[in-house]
Amino acid sequence: MNRFSVTLIHGLMWLQARLPLRLQPVLGRLWGGLLWRIGGRRKRIAERNLALCFPERTPEQRAELLRAHFHSLGMSMVELPLAWFGSYRRLPRLGRVEGLERVQQLQAEGQGVLLVAGHFTCLEIAGCLLGQHLDFDGMYRAHKNPHFDRLQKASRLRFTGHMYPRDQVRTVIRALKAGRTVWYAPDQDYGRKNSVFVPFFGVPACTLTATHKLAKLAGAKVVMMETLRSDQPWRYDIRLSEPLADFPSADEHADTARISARIENMVRKAPAQYLWVHRRFKTRPEGEPALY
Repeated sequence: MNRFSVTLIHGLMWLQARLPLRLQPVLGRLWGGLLWRIGGRRKRIAERNLALCFPERTPEQRAELLRAHFHSLGMSMVELPLAWFGSYRRLPRLGRVEGLERVQQLQAEGQGVLLVAGHFTCLEIAGCLLGQHLDFDGMYRAHKNPHFDRLQKASRLRFTGHMYPRDQVRTVIRALKAGRTVWYAPDQDYGRKNSVFVPFFGVPACTLTATHKLAKLAGAKVVMMETLRSDQPWRYDIRLSEPLADFPSADEHADTARISARIENMVRKAPAQYLWVHRRFKTRPEGEPALY
């Protein structure tokens, strides 16, 4: 994408975000139908992930879940423009935050907090809605296209204090030590470096150990962030857990498995809303065949 393409995308998202809220779910269904038709490789990845993670379900049940997932992806095409360019006067009515006082109390005490979430389709609007109530920073993966990366960062800074590329670990540690709250999602496959294999739906998944390391090096508390989208009525329930007890422990592997299990529990509550189009099991243990 060149600068003109990114500017055009920016303008279209800005216009979409200005449509009445009552029309946004309808638009989400249209987006979902379009993504289903052009899904191709991503649809096959999601189908494979669902077969690996839900072997107890019938093929018909998994097919239904796959279709529901593409509806959720369609809603993400509505949620992202709303998060990046939507009116803050309209958005708060869509969100409800439970457990907010727990993090606010830690912040008042000057305690750094690592806010750990999973890659759900509604993560952009969840961050935006949470930002209406809580001061926090974010970690992100820089986009390969520099023009879109600037747009992405500037848009997310609407609802976060700072955005840290995921390779700026020392900067994140300093922020946590200074009492900042940092949002982080460790549940994608970035290869073997700084990762271990832990179960995710019973399948060994290459998982970053950064939650353990950041909490240990910065003395940060770890709070899980769960976000669920409801269609009837359309809203988002954000739940912040109690700080995890006895975390970090001396066992990096056990801590990483613990975080993976907590994210799995979130996924089981709304499986269609997880980002199944990502190749979560791309990296395999030595000697195991590829799964995709």
